[in-house]
This record gives sequence, structure tokens and C-alpha cells, in this order.
Amino acid sequence: MILLVKTQKQLIEEVLESIQPRLAMHGGGVELVSFDEKDHVAELRMQGACVGCAMSQMTMRAGIEMLVREKVPGVTIVDVSDHEAGENPYYPKDEDQEDN
Repeated sequence: MILLVKTQKQLIEEVLESIQPRLAMHGGGVELVSFDEKDHVAELRMQGACVGCAMSQMTMRAGIEMLVREKVPGVTIVDVSDHEAGENPYYPKDEDQEDN
């Protein structure tokens, strides 16, 4: 019997793959920019309509990060998205809204 062990990077990529369809419904996505195997740090970036979306930081922290940590305990997620950019966000930020 051969036992295949997946790397943390592979597990993270599987999680991201599983949620892409939900993000794509809103015209967005998320990508794994880099993964430091020594320090267990994953850099993720929002894409498409998620860039500049008022809900993107909440999606990253309460959704994506939580799902990744469930599957890959001990990993640290760093959001490298440019939340101020975005030409066509799904939920535009209110001009008076402050970033959290």
C-alpha cells in the first residue's frame, strides 16, 4: 500500500480550489501568491471583483482564512490584496466608510 502525503501548500491549494466557484459567482477569486514552508506562512491575494470590494476583507478573514486553518492547522495567512484598488468591485465601498 502506498500512502501519499500532501504538503501544506497542496492542502491550501485544494481549499482555495474548493471555494473558487463561490467567489467566481461574484466575479472574483483568490490566489496563493506564495507559501513559506519553513515558517508556515501563506500569502493570499483577492482577484477580480473581490479587489476593492467592501466585503473582501471579511471574506478573507472570516471565510477563506477560517477554511484554510481548518484544513491546515498552524498556517498563518497574510492577505497581500490591494484593497484600495479595484475598478469594478462587487460591493463598492461607501465613500464615507472607514477601513477596518
